[in-house]
Amino acid sequence: MLIFKDGKFHAGGAVFSVPNGFYIKTSPQEWRENGLEIRPPDESYVLSMYATESGLGVYRETELDFSGLLHGETAEILPITVNGLSGCQCCGTDGIAQLYEVRLELPTGLQFVFAALRRGGPGKIYNIPEIKWTLGQVMPER
Repeated sequence: MLIFKDGKFHAGGAVFSVPNGFYIKTSPQEWRENGLEIRPPDESYVLSMYATESGLGVYRETELDFSGLLHGETAEILPITVNGLSGCQCCGTDGIAQLYEVRLELPTGLQFVFAALRRGGPGKIYNIPEIKWTLGQVMPER
C-alpha cells in the first residue's frame, strides 16, 4: 500500500516525491497498488513509480520489459545508483514510444520501479528536467 507521510510517498521501503503541478492518476492498475502514475500538466509523458516483488532480479526484469518493447532489438542495460539504492537502467524505443526504466533493489527485498513513457518528442526522455528531479528524490526509507 502507498502511504503519504511528511510530504513524501512511501512504498515498499522506498520514499519518493512528485513534482509540483503534476497530475496523479487516482485509479491505478491493481498491480501498481504500491505506487502511482503521474503526468505533467501538458500530459506529454507518463511516469510510473511503484514497489514490486520479483524473484528474477532487477537486470532480468528490465531485460524482459525491454524485449517486448524493442521487438528483438537490443538496448543497453546499465548499472545505476540513486541515493544509495543500486540497480539498473535502460532506455529504448519501438519507433513510436520511448521508454526509460530504472529498477532499484530495496532493503526490504522488493524492487522500486521508475518508468517514464513518451510517444514522440525530441531527445531522450531521461533528459527531461522533471524526470531527472523525480528520480533524484527516490531514496531508501529510514
